[in-house]
Amino acid sequence: VNTLPLAALGVGLGVDYAIYMVDRIREEYRKGVSEIEAVGRAFKTSGSAVIMTALAMVIPLLPWWFLSPIRFQAEMGILLAMVLSLNMISALVFLPSAFLILKPKSLFKRDEIHPGFVHFVDEIADAVLPDGPDIKSSTANAEQKT
Repeated sequence: VNTLPLAALGVGLGVDYAIYMVDRIREEYRKGVSEIEAVGRAFKTSGSAVIMTALAMVIPLLPWWFLSPIRFQAEMGILLAMVLSLNMISALVFLPSAFLILKPKSLFKRDEIHPGFVHFVDEIADAVLPDGPDIKSSTANAEQKT
């Protein structure tokens, strides 16, 4: 019975740590640094924020184990603290390692616009403004100038 709320809270609260790290790795890589440098910079900047956020959420849960007269609340406090701690470790250790090993294309690409997205936006523009500018041709003209 305790596992469902624990899983929901653990995933819901812990996914933020991974989002912080992934976003920072992507931001640094798009600045033009190497993959390993992007991960290192993300660890130095967002890593400390992840640690502080995790501690701010874990430390208040620990007294529940000792002070709560309700068994469910005591168990949830210690289990949730463990889940959030594991989420923090995963975001700081396993996630950056996985990115360096797997090098996902969705993360490690420079500021490129997917042709399908350009077509999608052009279709919407045609539906809203039938006589408006053609986005595909203006994108192609911009690429030719560079």
